[in-house]
Amino acid sequence: MPFSALRIGRKRAVYTLPLALTCLLGAPSFTGFTLAAQAQAVAGTAVSGFVLDPDQAAIPGATVTLTPARGAALVTTSGADGGYSFRGVPAGTYSITVTMQGFASFVRQGVRISGTTLALNTPLAVQSQNQEINVTTENVTTVSTDPEQNGSSVVIKDKDLEALSDDPDELSSQLSALAGPAAGPNGGQIYVDGFTNGQLPPKSSIREIRVNQNPFSAQFDKQGFGRVEVFTKPGTDSFHGNLSVQGNAKFLNTSNPFLGAANQQPDYHRLFFIGSLTGPLTKKSSFSVGGSERTIQDNSIFAGQIVSNPSNPGVLCQPGDTTCSLND
Repeated sequence: MPFSALRIGRKRAVYTLPLALTCLLGAPSFTGFTLAAQAQAVAGTAVSGFVLDPDQAAIPGATVTLTPARGAALVTTSGADGGYSFRGVPAGTYSITVTMQGFASFVRQGVRISGTTLALNTPLAVQSQNQEINVTTENVTTVSTDPEQNGSSVVIKDKDLEALSDDPDELSSQLSALAGPAAGPNGGQIYVDGFTNGQLPPKSSIREIRVNQNPFSAQFDKQGFGRVEVFTKPGTDSFHGNLSVQGNAKFLNTSNPFLGAANQQPDYHRLFFIGSLTGPLTKKSSFSVGGSERTIQDNSIFAGQIVSNPSNPGVLCQPGDTTCSLND
């Protein structure tokens, strides 16, 4: 019995040993296959190419972006030869975008990356550029069609209006001089509250005067050069008025040195009345009236004397001739 037990143990040892060796020998082969698969997955795919212009010339400095469906994008820059490369790119579907200043962006969707290498050249088209130049000037009058920017417009009111003459004729001459040349053969035109061919109201009734306010306004049938617009004051809810009397006479002026010893001055005088009145008519209306009256006698006709030589009284003296005197 003991011998039999020992034999059986040896037999088991003989039959068990080859099985154990087989398992030991097979283990290295399975492990080597697993390591090779893991190394390939870690290495990924090498993606490379060149960024070229329409003439197939290299474009250095272009930004190349690989964007996966999920995860972070991969970014690189093309080199001096226009080449770019990505190492270890995991397999999958990507979009590639190439951008460069002065060129249109290159975009390609659905790029499938698998295997060990992928060559992908990206041509860029020249992009048309718009260059905007802003010129800023200082202290320079700009050209504008805005009526408020009319360079020849003058608005006269308040103290500026008080500085003008009270005489309607002189006031009209002053306004015509301010308006300048007119557009056409008829000269300038004066509008009083929108109406033409009227007399200027007394200055005390004028609210403001606009000269060439809008030379191209559509409300007028002519160009506005030489146009004077006079706006009168509106009526008030209480009575107001003024009266002015101006005059001049010959005894207030010096005599003419050519009148001779008699010194008889011709008649000379000027009398000027001007006034206005404004006030209410009803609770909803008012009135404003004004007028002026002038009496002028300023002719000066006389028989004068000339400085001549008594020997030839009809001929004026030459400068420096001390023999000259006043003669009829």
